[in-house]
Amino acid sequence: MRVGTQEPKSATKRDPKARYRQFLKLAVENKLVWGLFRDGWALSRDEKGQTTFPLWAERELAERSAKGPWQGYEAAEIPLEDLLDQLLPQLARDELKTSISPVSGEALLAPSIAQLILDLEHELDPSASEEST
Repeated sequence: MRVGTQEPKSATKRDPKARYRQFLKLAVENKLVWGLFRDGWALSRDEKGQTTFPLWAERELAERSAKGPWQGYEAAEIPLEDLLDQLLPQLARDELKTSISPVSGEALLAPSIAQLILDLEHELDPSASEEST
């Protein structure tokens, strides 16, 4: 961290699983996530060439990613309810994946839509999964 700058809560230099756990925690805590938008949502590709929809838990991280192919895109908030009820089901229908807090030069974490929904629902209500077991 450079002197005089404030890092977002979810530090970028950590393993993908830690970024994912932090993403879930902050998404539920803030009741929203962030994407990049300019005449349409920013999309990416995973290492297999599959199209992904990048999501960040913090505006600052999304804004930092608005460079290169995403130059000119702006961070746009997505309420958690809309993410769970509309966006993720639509991405599943379109056979797309999400990429969670993508960081240039670091391993990409792209869980299935079903897994992301389950993990977010568990983070929203941890007792629900305990009751069903």
